[in-house]
Amino acid sequence: MHQDTQKMIDKVEQRTGYKVSVGSGSDFSGYAQMITATPQNPIHVINVNQNYSHIGDYVVALQCAMILAKWTDPKKIPNFVVNEEKANYQIDKCANNKKLASIPSDTAQQFAKTIVKGLIHQLLSLPIEMIAIDICRKECPNLNNIMKTALNNEIQELHQSLEPRIKQMTPEDIFEKNAAMNAAFTLNWSRISGDEHILVPFKTVEVLDKGRELLKVYDDIAKTDAQRYTKIVDGWADKLKMNTLYTWKFRDETNDA
Repeated sequence: MHQDTQKMIDKVEQRTGYKVSVGSGSDFSGYAQMITATPQNPIHVINVNQNYSHIGDYVVALQCAMILAKWTDPKKIPNFVVNEEKANYQIDKCANNKKLASIPSDTAQQFAKTIVKGLIHQLLSLPIEMIAIDICRKECPNLNNIMKTALNNEIQELHQSLEPRIKQMTPEDIFEKNAAMNAAFTLNWSRISGDEHILVPFKTVEVLDKGRELLKVYDDIAKTDAQRYTKIVDGWADKLKMNTLYTWKFRDETNDA
């Protein structure tokens, strides 16, 4: 394991008081599967997707940075809870959209569930990944090359979500919200990397302005704010009219530990 990655593991263990377990798996999507510790399950579990083992050091460091971001204030550790009633309403609304009229209702319902749940997960995950990238840039300078590889690959995947065939079959409201969040994420990496070419697909579908609005929310909340992560999510949700889809529950780890 790279020394910068080990340093991040050590930081998590020191700040949270819980050990970090690193493994691998293949039965999930994304870079990794991460479960943060609680008094009932007193270990942070990070399983790296085997498809990304070549960038595993960065993946583990990134997950550790996310834990650190969530544990900025041990008295108020956030847990994102989906409002299932509101989410199901959005799923039904999506399934009945005219763009899905040509496919069987069961298929439409399943597709709608996938993309609505995906949108909610995106709201939860992109802001904290952006924060974690900043932490890794500061704490893990020797992983910069692996980070660039990982981020460029990730943004190529985001570009695929803008393809005409995807836009054609996705209800406009969901497509725009998805694209706006991806645009904010890409704008952030563009200014870090200096690569403006990665913005072109977002210009094509005319969502860069919405992406800039979300990036401004990200920028306007002070890095020293202990609840920066939850405030960014709430700010994005407000802009995207998604704030009824979830609530926060907070845990005081200083009482539980």
